[in-house]
Amino acid sequence: MSGIFTEGIFSFQGPLLEFVGDFWHMITSEKSSVIVMLCNFNEGKHEKCCFYLPKEKREVGNFGEFKVTVKEFKPDPFDSIKHTVLDVKWDDKAAVINHLANFNWPDHTAPLNAAPTIGMFKLSRSLSKGAPITVHCSAGIGRSATFVVHAHFSALVEQIPNTIITIVSDPQYVDILQQLITHHRRYEKKPVLQWWM
Repeated sequence: MSGIFTEGIFSFQGPLLEFVGDFWHMITSEKSSVIVMLCNFNEGKHEKCCFYLPKEKREVGNFGEFKVTVKEFKPDPFDSIKHTVLDVKWDDKAAVINHLANFNWPDHTAPLNAAPTIGMFKLSRSLSKGAPITVHCSAGIGRSATFVVHAHFSALVEQIPNTIITIVSDPQYVDILQQLITHHRRYEKKPVLQWWM
C-alpha cells in the first residue's frame, strides 16, 4: 500500500483484498479514528476498493486479526455522506472508528460543489479529536489528493480573520487559488497541480 502523511492526514489507495488486515493494522497502530472514503466499492464495471467493513448494523467482519462491527449509522448532514460508526477489536484492544464515505464523487473529476467536501473535512477533523485522519479513494492520488488540498486550504482560510477576508464570489476564490499555486511554483520550485491550470 502506498501512502503519504501530511499535517495529520494519511492518504492511501483503497484497500485491496490481500491488504485489508494491513490496512486495519495501520489504522489502529497510528491511532487514526476517522476514515474518509472517496470512492465507491464498485464504479461501473470496475472494483475500486474491496469491502473492508460490514454493510449492516451489528454485522461483524473478520479481517485478519481485526473484528469490525457496525455500531451505528449517523444521519447525513450533507446529503452525500454515509457516516458509519465502527467498533474495532484486536488482541485485547478496542477502538471506535468513524467512517465517512462519499460514494457520489466520480473518478477523475472534481466536485461541482465544494461545500460537502469542506463540510466532510470539518466533520472528520472534529471527530478525530487531533488524531490522524485516513483518507482514500481508489488509487489514493486523485480524489484523495483533492481532499487533502481542500483540508489545507480550509485550515488556511480559518486562520484568516473575518475582517481581512471578504470574498463574495467564486471567481475570487479561483483567483486566490491560482495566486497560491503561482506563488508556490515560483518560490518552492515544485510542481503543484499542473493538471489543474
